[in-house]
Parts: sequence; C-alpha cells; structure tokens
Amino acid sequence: MTSKYNFSAYSIDSQVIATIGDSGTHVNLWDATSFTLLLKIFAPNSTFKTLAWAHNNIELVTACEQSKIRIYGIERSPGAVHAYFMREQL
Repeated sequence: MTSKYNFSAYSIDSQVIATIGDSGTHVNLWDATSFTLLLKIFAPNSTFKTLAWAHNNIELVTACEQSKIRIYGIERSPGAVHAYFMREQL
C-alpha cells in the first residue's frame, strides 16, 4: 500500500536523509550511510506534505497540509543530531 505522505530529501552534503512518515505526522532523519534512524521530528496538529533542505545544509523546510511552512534547524555533531523549531510562515 502506498501512502500519499511518502517523501524524502537528501541533505546538501548527502549525509542525512529526511523522510516523511506514512501518517504524515512526523519527519524521520536517517544516516545516509548506515540507514540508521537518527531522530524523529513531531509537529503537533500538523500533517507534513513535503520537505526540502535549505542550501545552508542546516535548515529543513517543511510544508504542512494546513498551508503552513515550518522551518527546523538541524544541528549535527559526531554521535548526535538535534532539531529545533525555528519559525513558521503562512
């Protein structure tokens, strides 16, 4: 069965893959080499539709079903990945 929410994008440096989960309620960040799940990003009351990495390789831009653009900062260091909400636009 195919989900209408499946979508993925490689980071600019090709080290991380961002995917939208089947339900559209979260984004998964995967290590592109080992395919290990690094982090899940949840957004309350939102359904992710698409995503893309900004050219700075730090910001992950997501579009939600509710016509909102949410931008997350992704910090990577050896052995750790963290995401933080940066801003939302209509």
